[in-house]
Formats: sequence, C-alpha cells, structure tokens
Amino acid sequence: MGNINKGHRQRMKQRVRRYGLDSLQDHEALELLLFYALPYKNTNGTAHELINKFGSFSGVFCASEEELMSVSGIGDHAALLIRLMPRFFSRYSQDVMNLKGVAESRQDLEEYIINHFIACTTEHVQLFLFDAAGRRINSITVHEGGLNSVAVNSETIAEYVFTNRATTFILAHNHPSGDIRPSPDDLYVTRDIYRKLSALNREMEEHYIVAGGKCVPILDAAKEMFDK
Repeated sequence: MGNINKGHRQRMKQRVRRYGLDSLQDHEALELLLFYALPYKNTNGTAHELINKFGSFSGVFCASEEELMSVSGIGDHAALLIRLMPRFFSRYSQDVMNLKGVAESRQDLEEYIINHFIACTTEHVQLFLFDAAGRRINSITVHEGGLNSVAVNSETIAEYVFTNRATTFILAHNHPSGDIRPSPDDLYVTRDIYRKLSALNREMEEHYIVAGGKCVPILDAAKEMFDK
C-alpha cells in the first residue's frame, strides 16, 4: 500500500509540474497540499471529507483549526498548514505591491487591499497611510470586531496619521458576511472622519468595504448621504 501511495503522489506532482495547478480538481489540489503535512497517509479521502464538511475549497481555508481537526485524519500540523496558506498568500501579495513603491494605478491599490483581508473571518478595520509622494508608509489594524463611532473615530485616526507623518490615508474594512453594501454606521463614520481630518489638512482618499473578493469605495456615498 505504501508503494502504491508513493507512486500516486509522484504522478500527481509530475502532473502539476507539467500542466500546472489548474489541471487538478479542488479535492486533488487539497490532497496535494496535505502531502506535506501527512507524509505517510492517503490524503484523497481526507480532502474529500474536508470539502464535504465545509462546503467548498475556499470554505476549508476559512475554517478554524478546531473545526479542521474535527475531520478524521487532520491533526494539529495539517490544521495549522491549512489555516496559514491564505495568510502566506496575503503576505506575498502585499510584499509584491510594497516592492513597487508608489501604486501604479487605483486597480493595483484595490488589489493590495483585497489581498490584505484574505482569510479574515472576523471584521477588521485597517488604516493605510501614505506620504506626500503617494508611497505607502504604514498599515495599521485600527480595530477588530466592526466599524462604529466608539471604536473607530476621528481622534483615533488623527493620532495614527500624525504619529506616522502621513499626508493622506485610506480606510478599509471587511464584511465577512459577504454583503458588500455599506451600513448606515459605515457611512456615518466615514463622513465624520473625512470632515474632521480634512480640517486638519489630512485627506481621506477613500474608504473601502471588502467582501467576496471585491473592493467597493464608499466615500462619495457617505458625503452625498449626509450632505443632502
């Protein structure tokens, strides 16, 4: 059995080298990943069970370590590997963008922000700070657990902006529910921070909501809603 399993693994690796990861079905790609955490086990059945339990390929990577270990064959090493994979990709993507320095386009910037929230299963509010030349100089998690005027306010943002000597800034927060629409609180907080920081000669360039792999700007909507 061990020799059969070894031969299967070698054939799958050769297939990926020749045709790429897209040549594999979802359960096969997950099976391949598990080779490196479960070197002596047949991971095909485990991969099927993971996708069945969590509903999709992406659902597996959004599960907690505890949930993953409830699947037969998944121990702490495999659970940690699965949980870390999206964060490794996020760090890689952010580093690639950092090496570019000044964002080449708004599309580049939005891609950078989307990648930042990969695998975030709880709501995060992130502040991106820029110097006068448009270079990103820092990225700060302002709050975890939702956007509201108590936790995220103009005083908090101003402190971060001035401490880091930033000229402009962008706010972004995710909606783990997948609903990309801004709530009334999202719009109110956006408008309040925009107005008060503008009075201090520090401009909010945009506020994005990230959900479902998309990035939607809401600053104009916030200004229009409350300026009527």
